Amino acid sequence: KLTLASDALRVEVIPELGAKISSLWLPDLREELLQAPLRPYAARDRSMAFEAGDASGIDECIPTVSGCEIGSATFPDHGDFWRIPFRSRRDGDDLVLDADGFSLPLHFEKRLSVRGNRLMTAYVLRNTGTAAVPFLWSAHPGFAVEKGDAIVLPPSVAEVTVWYSAKSRLGAPGRAHSWPYTR
Repeated sequence: KLTLASDALRVEVIPELGAKISSLWLPDLREELLQAPLRPYAARDRSMAFEAGDASGIDECIPTVSGCEIGSATFPDHGDFWRIPFRSRRDGDDLVLDADGFSLPLHFEKRLSVRGNRLMTAYVLRNTGTAAVPFLWSAHPGFAVEKGDAIVLPPSVAEVTVWYSAKSRLGAPGRAHSWPYTR
């Protein structure tokens, strides 16, 4: 594990596991990320399902979130990058992590820095091939949620749609809810 820290925040990263952010501690010493993984941390392979991994911390989903097919190409569940080792280096106070995808010719770089009580993240995605390629990116955080916590979205958001909800607590995939109030 590699660590970035200030007096107000500590961040731990595991380059070998897709540059996973495994821990995010705030000033009150509260861990903000899920620390009860489905399975112990272990090497991943190119064909495993996301659920076969630890499903904790923050992973990167790219070039897709769900497994899918586009034309004759097949893209793995949650993409390439959560499952492959990243190279890492220090650049001053920053941590720079990068890797090359396997389902598309993509080079992905993530730069992390801690400034006071904030984690700053900058991304660079470069197509290393000769033709245009489709992609979708999503951060995949597992937050340690407690009673009283809230999700705050911009006022322009009037509706959210369920993609997945454990035990269908928010309904089946595709169900729309008014925002910010829903049951």
